[in-house]
Amino acid sequence: MAEHDLEVSPTGDGSFTLRRTDLDEPYHSARGALQESRHVFIDAGLSRLFAGRNDSTPVVLLEMGLGTGLNALLTFDFLKRHPGSLQLHYHALETRPLDWPVIDRLNYCRNDLAEYSEKFKRLHDAPWGIPVDLDERFKLWKWNASWNDPIELPPADLVYYDAFGPRVQPELWDESAMRRLAERLRPDGSMVTYCAQGAFKRALKAVGLQVIALPGPPGKREMIRAVKDI
Repeated sequence: MAEHDLEVSPTGDGSFTLRRTDLDEPYHSARGALQESRHVFIDAGLSRLFAGRNDSTPVVLLEMGLGTGLNALLTFDFLKRHPGSLQLHYHALETRPLDWPVIDRLNYCRNDLAEYSEKFKRLHDAPWGIPVDLDERFKLWKWNASWNDPIELPPADLVYYDAFGPRVQPELWDESAMRRLAERLRPDGSMVTYCAQGAFKRALKAVGLQVIALPGPPGKREMIRAVKDI
């Protein structure tokens, strides 16, 4: 997307995010990009999923909104910190991909993530719609598609729902979008997101998903996990 619509902004934990100036909307929390992604998607989502997994079937993870790639980077880091044979199939949807020079300015691959700089660039350079092995346990599919596009995806064990908020993308948080979420989850699959808006929670319940309010990251009282019944 056009670089003139983006600005790099520091956040409260020392990491950086991007702001869409045309929407006046950041990609991550101003309180801390890194800590928000870890809290919402890794700690409340991926870590819980792996703790309860006792078979060798690859985990299917779907991300709505690849964006800066921070969630994918932290997911890769989680796998490296938890050795084993369990594989992850990571599908990411994105309609407005960011150019690498913009991503590189965020400097995510530093400190404890410094060793992943080459993998992170490969992630962003990966072609659309073609599986890419980032390593023997992490297989990536990037899809240049929106949430409501009729794209064929495998049922997901876990969804990272990381679209821009309801103020700027209400069509991604309504009952119709949540019906698509329910269709894309396997039985007992779950979704995690930073959003805890009342209308959004009602939309989740309307399509039959169990809604669990969890403590949010710094600066947010709540986040949401939604679970599809077995």
